Amino acid sequence: MPSFIKDKIKESLIIYQKYSDLYKKYNEHKLLQFQLNEFISKLPKKARVLDAGCGTGRDAKYLQEEGLEVLAVDVSEEMLKEAKEKNLKTKQLDLTKEKTEEKFQGIWCMALISELSNEEAQKVINNFQEMLDDRGILYLSMKYGQGIKEQEDPRYNNIKRIFQLYDEEKTKKLLSNFKILKLMKSEGWLEVIATLNP
Repeated sequence: MPSFIKDKIKESLIIYQKYSDLYKKYNEHKLLQFQLNEFISKLPKKARVLDAGCGTGRDAKYLQEEGLEVLAVDVSEEMLKEAKEKNLKTKQLDLTKEKTEEKFQGIWCMALISELSNEEAQKVINNFQEMLDDRGILYLSMKYGQGIKEQEDPRYNNIKRIFQLYDEEKTKKLLSNFKILKLMKSEGWLEVIATLNP
């Protein structure tokens, strides 16, 4: 991937550090209850769950309220401050470079993958593979399409953001060591529920 695209992706991630209050305002109410409940239904009771790229902790809070043991991780310190206010267990972590020693029965990853380069995304998935228990469940959502999309975001002073798009073929390649249980398209997003191959 050309270095200028990698730089653009890094620039777009700055908004999460700089505009965490605005992010909370625009996203806190957009709870994907159907997807969360489907994910929960595939887990044992009181499962250990990682919310990867948790943002302000919206989804992690719901998972915790449903009786799961949740660790919320994000690269942004400002986002984690918001998550901590929800009484969540948090950890600052760059999943493209680091992983936890702890194993999880479920990993919830909302939107993070599309904000990474192809190489970084694969590193994250490889880390997920090592952090998941046998028969663990992975939920991913990515922006749907092919190639790369650049768009101005009026919510954050029209900062230009670059997203990696994923279609079915690219997703299957990314998850080559996983068995895809369900693949769904909705409103510009591709959502996947998968488990490790035996």
